[in-house]
Amino acid sequence: MNLTNQQFFDNAVTGVIGQGGPSVSTGGTCLYRGHGKKCAAGHNILDEEYTPNLEGQSAYAVSEVLSRWNGVDPHAAAQCQGDHDYAYHDSVRLGVAFLPDYVRRSRQTAAAFGLDTTALDAAVAKAGL
Repeated sequence: MNLTNQQFFDNAVTGVIGQGGPSVSTGGTCLYRGHGKKCAAGHNILDEEYTPNLEGQSAYAVSEVLSRWNGVDPHAAAQCQGDHDYAYHDSVRLGVAFLPDYVRRSRQTAAAFGLDTTALDAAVAKAGL
C-alpha cells in the first residue's frame, strides 16, 4: 500500500512526539534509526525496508528507492524530515527545546501542504505539551 502525504505526516508526528525526542547518533548526526528512536522519515520506513545504507541519504533519495512512498510528494517528505532535523539542530545550537520546536515546525508543514493536524494535536495532548 502506498502512503499518502497525510499518512506520512501522521506517522512522522505521532512517532517522533511519542518517542519524546530526535533520532541521532552519539556524534549528533540525525539518523533514520538510532538508539531505539526513529526520525520523521524513519517512522515511515518498514522494518523489512530498512537497511543501514539508507543512513546519510536525503528523504528525496529514499523516496526514490522505497516504492511504498510513491504516493508521497518528495517535497512533503523532505519537509517532514527537515522539521525533525532542524528542530534537533536548533536544540543543540540555540538551546531550544526539541519537542515544542518540532511541533511548531510540523504545524507549518501541515499548513504548507494542506494537511490535517488531528494526529498531531492528539500526540501533543498525549505527551502533555
